[in-house]
Amino acid sequence: MYIEYFKMQSKGKKFSLDLQKMSQEIAKELAICLEKRGFMVEFVNVN
Repeated sequence: MYIEYFKMQSKGKKFSLDLQKMSQEIAKELAICLEKRGFMVEFVNVN
């Protein structure tokens, strides 16, 4: 799965992170770290 960007939500605040300049390995590791810290991470694949 190619992840282009993902949305995050924490404490009612929403964040959007563009992953186009980031490798997929790093993007997946980052998502796992964020989820461990209590962020709701939604992957958005735009093709």
